[in-house]
Amino acid sequence: MLQSDDLPIKKIIERLYGDGQAIWDAHDRWNRYKRAGIDGFAKEFVSPLLARSKSVLDAGCGCQPYSWTPPLSIGFDIFEKQLAARQLGVVGDVSRLPFRDGSFEFIICVASVMNYVPALETISEFSRTLRQGGHLLLHYETSTSFEHFLTRRWGAPVTRINTLNNGREDAVWVYSSEYIDSVLTLNGFRVLKQRFFHIASALLLRVGFSQQRAAGLAALDCALKPFDRLGDDRIILAEKL
Repeated sequence: MLQSDDLPIKKIIERLYGDGQAIWDAHDRWNRYKRAGIDGFAKEFVSPLLARSKSVLDAGCGCQPYSWTPPLSIGFDIFEKQLAARQLGVVGDVSRLPFRDGSFEFIICVASVMNYVPALETISEFSRTLRQGGHLLLHYETSTSFEHFLTRRWGAPVTRINTLNNGREDAVWVYSSEYIDSVLTLNGFRVLKQRFFHIASALLLRVGFSQQRAAGLAALDCALKPFDRLGDDRIILAEKL
């Protein structure tokens, strides 16, 4: 059987999600904490902006809408079966959006969608299709995580890693914060708010804990705030200037 390091990332995501599989599993501690981090940030900083936005794109939406996502947002996913429950759904690749320039006031791209696609092309497309003054909610997994500390991939602008996703083989691109910030700046964005999470759990993963055991201690993030840039996940609210 082909292992994850033998397969292109697009083949891997097709195997994981092509049949409409749930993106979030409530029994998976690691992803449950990741989703809580996304939800908490969105409710604190994003919900008021979304309430005023008349055109919203949920890029790489998956099959499970978030409570804070406007019901008439456009769900966009590479797999048609992920869109079955969406009122408005479009199939396509987030790095080649089939929308006109300035189509949206807000774009959402969370759940590590960015880690399966080329960041440079994808953020460029987000900039193209956002109106001036529009906002982007972006989440991705970092190469500066404790998980990669003292390895050759730590801090790399872009690098591929083979990992686990709810016990299943997975492969993703991870990015340094400096690289993502440079791409955002290049495309006319400025970062308004940011948060890192999965800090303590990434450290425990690095020293040999299983992903699920490490996630059980993710609440220790609050004690590691001075080291937050070593978190596995970063979420950003950015504005297009």
